[in-house]
Amino acid sequence: MIGFSILTGGVQRFVAYVKKKVHMYNSVTAATSILFSCPRFEKVINFRRFRQQVPGILFDIYDGAKWNTLKDSNDKQSIAHRRFILLTLNIGWFQPFDKISYSWEAIYLFINNLPREERYKKENIVLFGLIPYAKQAKTSEANHYLCLLVAEPKKVYSGVVISIKKYPSGTLVHAALLPVVCEIPAARKTRGFP
Repeated sequence: MIGFSILTGGVQRFVAYVKKKVHMYNSVTAATSILFSCPRFEKVINFRRFRQQVPGILFDIYDGAKWNTLKDSNDKQSIAHRRFILLTLNIGWFQPFDKISYSWEAIYLFINNLPREERYKKENIVLFGLIPYAKQAKTSEANHYLCLLVAEPKKVYSGVVISIKKYPSGTLVHAALLPVVCEIPAARKTRGFP
């Protein structure tokens, strides 16, 4: 999508002090504000409202039971909000160098409201943070960082007012973090298993 590459530059950076280490991370609220400042974003995330549906057939995540029954903090159906986004958490560990025992943890979010052909493009992915480790992170180390990711979406789930060009006085935006999609070792660490 044109204009979404602004997520990779100029996002306000936040600092986390975890075990005497400094880690940079992106705020979910700040990233949401940037997304909604893109002129076409609100229209694109609501395309599912106007698509043809076939009862009993699941074409995408929008047809699933959880998508349609998810409620906000006021017990109102989340998909009723025009400015509601459903996020998928993905965590991956990788070694950027051969023959060196050094790994990185990447934490990033997919926006499920986007059409499938746009959802997984690099310009549409919100990078929450990168954490370097001398070895692959232990569950306890990863959980310190994941606490940051859990706390903020709770606030955004209830709704935050963001100011964008279309709504200079602010508009209410909701987001929910629902599925976690990653490899088995990362999923175990995310869920708190050793």
